This record gives sequence, C-alpha cells and structure tokens, in this order.
Amino acid sequence: MKRIRSFLAAAVFLGLAGSVNPLAAQHEQHHGQRARQGDGMMPGMQMLEAFAPAKLLEQRAMLALTETQIRQLQQIEVEVTATGEHALATHETHREQLHSALMAAKPDPHVVRTHFDTAHAAMGHAHWQRIDAALRGMAVLTETQQQSVRDNSNRLRHRERRP
Repeated sequence: MKRIRSFLAAAVFLGLAGSVNPLAAQHEQHHGQRARQGDGMMPGMQMLEAFAPAKLLEQRAMLALTETQIRQLQQIEVEVTATGEHALATHETHREQLHSALMAAKPDPHVVRTHFDTAHAAMGHAHWQRIDAALRGMAVLTETQQQSVRDNSNRLRHRERRP
C-alpha cells in the first residue's frame, strides 16, 4: 500500500513538474486568462503591472518622459531582464532535476523536496523581480505621470470588464 501511495505521489508530482511553463509563457497564459476573467490577479497587481518599465517606455510620448527618465527605465529593464533570465535558468535546471529525481527507482524525498523548493523559489524570485521593477519604474515618474498611468490602467480595466 505504501508503495502504491509513493507511486501515485510521484505521478502527481511528475504531472505538476512536467506542466510548469517558463515565466514568459506563464505570464502570457495568465494574462490571457485575466483578460477573460477580469481580475484574476491579487489586488493591486494589475495596477502595478502598468508601471513595468517596458510598458512605461511604450508610452513615452503620452507620458512626456524626459531623457533622464527614459535612461533610468531602460536601465531598470536591462537589470530585471538579466536577473529574470538567471532565475528562469535556475528554475529550469531544478525542474529537470526534480523530474529526474522522481524517475529514480526509489525517489529520495529529501532530493525531491530540495529540487521542488529550489525550482519554486527561483520562480518566486523571477516574479519578485518584475514587482520590484514596476515599483522602481513608478518611482522614476512624477506624480502627474503616475496618475496618468493609473487613469489609463483603470480605463483599460473597465473596458475589459464590459460584456
């Protein structure tokens, strides 16, 4: 009976480990779901997402960004891309090692747990980098520019919710 439970647990973990997408794919998949559902994010996160440096740079003309602001936002974007890629690489490495550990004849729970925790911590780090970048992007803007981004985000959210 214990062996059957171990096998079933491993099968469940393999299903979960095999279905983990890279962060960018998760983001695109989740973003599409959010658009259909309205507000599938934690409170405040959709608004914060509007302050992502890449999104702010796309709106440089509307926000009348200065050259200094543009350079600061570009620097934040470069930093978050580099740290995000590293976190994703770490996640992928441990996801593969988790898969290998689960495929062993007798999976070691400690090894499985280590790779599971490390993969999830790396993904959490990648998500935190995006949050931190948005907060830093917001800090680059003037209060008037911040309000403009909020107003635009609110308009878009209300448009998405209409049937």
